[in-house]
This record gives sequence, C-alpha cells and structure tokens, in this order.
Amino acid sequence: MKLKSQILIFLLIFGVYGKIQDDNQAQQNVISEVGSSNGTTDSKEGKKESEVLEATLEERRVDESPCFHADINQFCFEKEPTKGCECEQFRDAIICCNVTDILKSIGCLSMNASTYKNIHVINATQAEINVTQLNSLKQVDSLVITDGNVSRLVGQFARFSSIKCLNFSNNNITEINERAFMNLNQLKIVDLSANNLTKLPSLQNTTVDILGNSKISCINISAALEKDVKFFNKEKSLCESEVVYWFNDTASITISDVEKRKKLEYDCPEKCRCKPGHMQYTNIEENKKDHLIFISDVDCSNSGLIKLPTKLPENTYYLNITNNSISSLSALVTNDYYLNIKSLFADDNLITSIVDLEGSKFLENFTVLSLRNNKIKDIPYYILSNLEKNLNGKILYLGGNRLTCECHIVKNINHWRLINDCDKILCNNMQAKILELKETELCKSGIDDWANYIEYLIVIEVLLLIALFTKVSYDYYVFKKTGFLPFPASYIILYNQK
Repeated sequence: MKLKSQILIFLLIFGVYGKIQDDNQAQQNVISEVGSSNGTTDSKEGKKESEVLEATLEERRVDESPCFHADINQFCFEKEPTKGCECEQFRDAIICCNVTDILKSIGCLSMNASTYKNIHVINATQAEINVTQLNSLKQVDSLVITDGNVSRLVGQFARFSSIKCLNFSNNNITEINERAFMNLNQLKIVDLSANNLTKLPSLQNTTVDILGNSKISCINISAALEKDVKFFNKEKSLCESEVVYWFNDTASITISDVEKRKKLEYDCPEKCRCKPGHMQYTNIEENKKDHLIFISDVDCSNSGLIKLPTKLPENTYYLNITNNSISSLSALVTNDYYLNIKSLFADDNLITSIVDLEGSKFLENFTVLSLRNNKIKDIPYYILSNLEKNLNGKILYLGGNRLTCECHIVKNINHWRLINDCDKILCNNMQAKILELKETELCKSGIDDWANYIEYLIVIEVLLLIALFTKVSYDYYVFKKTGFLPFPASYIILYNQK
C-alpha cells in the first residue's frame, strides 16, 4: 500500500514537471518567432518564390471559369523583373509585364510558348495588335492583355484556335476588326470593359463585358442580342441611343433597357407589326425627374380588324389602324393599354362617331388624330371647342367624311377651320364642302334656326313675367287704397254669392 502511494506521488510530480517544460518550450517558440519577425523585412523569406507565385495564381483563378488573371501588383511591381525577358512562366501560365512587342517578349522564354494554357500580358505599350500573329499560340485557353495602351485590334484569329476567354480590359481600344473573333468557336467570355469602343466586333453565343464603353450604339447592342450574345453588368453598362423630345439628341441607356425592346415581339397584337421607336423623356411618377423610356410604334393597318386590339405593348404612343373595318374608338377611353396613345391614324374605317372620346385623356393629350374617309356624320360642338382651348400643336384630320350640314356648322365655321384638312370635309345632305356653305342660304335669315326660336321664346317669357308682376302690384295698390278688388276678383265673388 505504501509502495503504491509512493509511485502515485512520483507520477504526479513528473507530470507537473513535464507540463512546465512544455509551457517553457512554447514560450521560447513564441519569443523565437517574434525575434525572427523583428529581425527581417519579409516574414515569407523562408518560402520559395515560385511557391508564393503559384499560390497567388491559384487565388486568382475563378471556379468553372475559362479566364485567367494574374495579380498586377504581385507580378509587375513587387517582383524583380527577370533579366533579358519581360515574361516568366509559372506552371501552365505565361505572365508578361511592360512589353512593347508581345510575340517577341513571349519568344524569349526557353520553352515552347504554344504549349501554355494561359497568357496574361500586363501594360502592353504597343498601340496596335495584329491578332493573326497570335495564332501560333495554339493551346491557349485564356488570352489576357490588360492595363496597357492598346488602341486597335486588327487581323483575325484562326479557326483552329482553342481560346475560350479573351480579356482586353482597361486599355484604350477604340477599334476592333469586325471579323477578329468570328472563328473562335469555343469562345465563352470576352472582357472589353474600360475601353473607348464605339462598335462591337461580330460575336455569337458569347458573354461580353462592355462596362465603361458608353459610346457603343444601342443598335449595335441590339444586333448582338439577336445573336444570343449575353452581357455582364447589364444594369450599369451603357450604350448610346437617339432621343427625340422637342429636339434630337443622343443619350446613354442601360443594356437592360435595350433588352426591353426585344419584348415587343411578344406583346405585339396578332396581325400587327411592332417596332421600337425613339427614346423620349417623360415624367413617369409625380414629384420625380423626367425619365428616359422607349416609345413603341404599332402598325395594324390593312389587317382586317373589326375592333381595336385588346392589348398593346408597353409605352405605345403611336398606333396605325388605317384601312380596317373598325367602327368604334371606345377602347381609347376604357382600355388602360391605350392611355399613352398620342398619335392615332384610323383612316379608311367604319367609324361613325367620336362622341365616346368626350372628356377622355386621349382628347386632351393627343398630338395627331387622323380619321379621314370614315362614316362620321356629326362632330359635337364641344369637341371642337375643346380643340380650340387645347390646340398647342394638335393635328386633326377629318377629310373625306360626309357630315350633316346645318346652320350651326356655318355659325361656328372658325372652329372647323382648326381642322387641318377642313377644305376636304363634305356634306351628305347637299353637294358642297363645309367651307363652301353660306349662312344666308343654309340658315335662311334665322327662321329655320332652332337656336333663334329658343332665344325668341325666352324673351317673350321674360316680358310676360314682367307684365304679370306689374299687374299684380297695381291691383294690390288699388285694393289697399280704395278697397276695390280688380275686376276678375270681384266678378268671381259675385258669381259665388249667387
């Protein structure tokens, strides 16, 4: 029992001592590391340079992306350049800094450059690059030439090229040969951001970044979208589009807005043709600044329609329904898709009346209303009166309609002159145009004018009321003074007494 107690005490003392020794050793390690860091300028001095660079390369790779990108600071500023060559090789990549001739710089490497998968050229100072000369790099998947002073890309890549990613970002490129990338069947990503391009080269089934190139035509972007080209940063990338307000100008809009134009083909009514019009400033919400919106032009002419389409594309300002069999325009008042219509061409239809438009937003805001050669027989006076109050650039065509010509047309002929083709409006009850009507013949000195009849009746009624009031006042005066009732009243009393 005593022996067991001695052994237990011995083990306990030995364990405590061992723990103290371990703690002392840990403290010595910490002191050693601190001393080492204070005594040197680089804590990574013990690592091989190639291992550091390879680790950096791995960090710059994007998972499942064909694009390669080296760290500019790590390779071109912090690292000592290799004597006699502007390029260095790291695993399957070639990285070059501050080159004046790309092929010459790559050629200075001892190994065959055509076997490398990734090439990144940083700060290339040559103004023009002929990509045809790069066809010798047959195995390259990712070709990156960034942060330089390149202004033009000429030539054309060969068909056998295996390039999947091109990156020419952050240069000064203003022009790229239209066919430069056409043969790159494996191309997936093209980065052209931060340049000064005005036109994209021909691309297809590719994803492109054009952020920072605001002078590219939106027509060019639309053509690329038709070829299934997708864009990075659609909400921030801009293109240049024509704007028509009260002047012609250009404005920058996002690629997302350009894509909205493609939606027209889905919203276009059956039998109609829709196309994107110009851009226009409009105040979409109250208390907010004007916004740029796309104007949709819808052409449903010669389509055999018997009524207005039930649905129109967003922001339809122009609608042409000429030469159909439409008889009513009530949809302009009842259908919300027609609230933005500014120009309506409805010539050669079967429209009989525009009374439905009374008090409508369309009648207040339209710029062009063309109703030539319809079946309209009467235009209410208040519509013409409203047109006079809100003229301000409005254009109204009614030529070819045969109205029922009456005296009121002649009396309000100045309102009819506001119609742009008033000289072509005819009468259906006589062989004449409304501008040829004469008041003396049509109104017959006012005898047949019901407006004059009403005026005469009003005057007569007023005179009779005055006479009645005067007679009652006189009889009351006589009765109060003499006690005699007027003859009709006294006769009635005597008759009742009998």
